[in-house]
Order: sequence, then structure tokens, then C-alpha cells
Amino acid sequence: MVPVLKRSIFFTGGLICVIAALVGVFLPLVPTTPFLLLAAACFARSSLQLHRWLLRHHLFGPILADWEANGAIRLRIKVLATVLSGAMVAYPILFREFPVPLKVTAGFSVLCVVIFLWTRPTAPANSSAPRNLEVTCPPQTGPDLIIGSGPQPKGHQHGQEATPQ
Repeated sequence: MVPVLKRSIFFTGGLICVIAALVGVFLPLVPTTPFLLLAAACFARSSLQLHRWLLRHHLFGPILADWEANGAIRLRIKVLATVLSGAMVAYPILFREFPVPLKVTAGFSVLCVVIFLWTRPTAPANSSAPRNLEVTCPPQTGPDLIIGSGPQPKGHQHGQEATPQ
């Protein structure tokens, strides 16, 4: 695949995941953390600038740093996500009139997210996951953003793969 096209696809995927994560903050059945993890992975392959922004974000940065360093989620985040998603889905299941299949689907969705969270390793509360972005964010082989041009590796021509020196 052409490098610019590949980066454009990852960039677009990252933006969609950030939007989905923001929606997940307000809607109970849309998980926030998995979309943030996917956005960070997409931006790591397409935009060093946006990947760094996510890692430096005051709320999302520590969560993403723990995940990138150890594949772990802090206990506080696990408990908070479990309680909030359980509460958000319990009200409509118990007190609102919806078809039973819809209630089962909602409960099963939340159960899957909770199982995912609790089967990941737990990061220590005082985790000092490396926030060194030079280690966490690999160097780019093309423009830093899809639009415009960023720093290019030595001997790299726009639209071509860099050759190892």
C-alpha cells in the first residue's frame, strides 16, 4: 500500500476513534478506553503530533502510558468503569420499558467490556509508566501530519519509502 494512503487510513481511523471515545463518555454502551487505545495505535502510525497529544493529555495520558508500557489498566479506572457502566445500563434494564432482547444485548455488551477490563493486568496506582515520548513514539518515516510536510529522514523523498543507511 502506498505510504501516504496507509497513513491517511490510520489518521482517519484515529480521528473516528477519538470521536467515538468522546461519545462514549456520555453514552453507556459506547466504551471510551478501547477507542482511546485504538486511536493511540492509529496515531502512532500516522501522526506523531496527535499521538503525543493523546499521551500528554491530562486525563487520557496516564491511562495510555500504562497501556503502552505494560498493557495494564489502573485499578481505579477498572472500578470506575465497572461502576459507571453498570449503573448506566442498570437503570434502563430495571426501570424502563424496552424489548427483552434489547435489554439482554445492553447487559451483555457491558458484561463484555467489564470482562475485558478485569482480565487485563492491573497497573500500580502510583505507576510511573514511562512518559518519555521519544521512546514511546517511534520516529516517523513521512510527513508528521497528512496535510503539509514534517521532518523527513535523511535521503527520504516524499512519496517514497526511506532506505536503511
